[in-house]
Amino acid sequence: MASINNFNPFGGNWFNKPQNPLPALNFNVLGFFEQNANSHPFAAIGLPRFFGRRRKKPDNGEPGHFTQMTHQLFWECENIPDYRHTPEVEKILKDDQDELHPFLEERENPTEEEIRENEEWMEKLKNSPVMKFLLRAEEIRDKIHEIEMEENKRPYHKEDWDVWKAVPHVTGPDGRPMPRKAQRTDEEADDKFWDFARQFFFGLWGFRQRPYPPGRPCDAAQSIGYKNLERRYYDCKFY
Repeated sequence: MASINNFNPFGGNWFNKPQNPLPALNFNVLGFFEQNANSHPFAAIGLPRFFGRRRKKPDNGEPGHFTQMTHQLFWECENIPDYRHTPEVEKILKDDQDELHPFLEERENPTEEEIRENEEWMEKLKNSPVMKFLLRAEEIRDKIHEIEMEENKRPYHKEDWDVWKAVPHVTGPDGRPMPRKAQRTDEEADDKFWDFARQFFFGLWGFRQRPYPPGRPCDAAQSIGYKNLERRYYDCKFY
């Protein structure tokens, strides 16, 4: 096979070195590209200045700043101070009570006349129609509360009766334990579950939801059954 070097219509070899080659241009006129012993390649100029690693501090066995902050947070969460019975709180409560009931005061050595006047005033207060009405209203509220507690003492699933009974009631503003709404029929439990599931899937698919649906997650958990959820998700507690 003939070589490409021999095929040249102008004679000579294609790859012969020219007799007078052009000199290479000198771009280093001002000495910007002079290399020294500590210089880096061109692509790495200035990188140590911007991306250089910080020097590691000597490890003396003490935890760092953020580790100490984390330990302090955990300690504060576990040891939350109880300010309910401190002297400052007792003083504030006593002052508030004195402001609300300025007519109630304790006498260390009351006289017989003062004791007799006090008894007469208490007897007049008990026989007052307003006080009788308030006492009767309080009895009616106690009876209604007792009926509500009796109606909601058992949920729909029989195996959840002990769990429902073991969970303590939240104390209401009037001092009575607030009754928890129990689902007593199959239809009620089914309605509660699908009401919550419908709104949940609406939000999951990007549709508009109600601001706060009455079918809360706790109602859905009650309709499914706490024991059923525990058997399905054995590492979670639903009550």
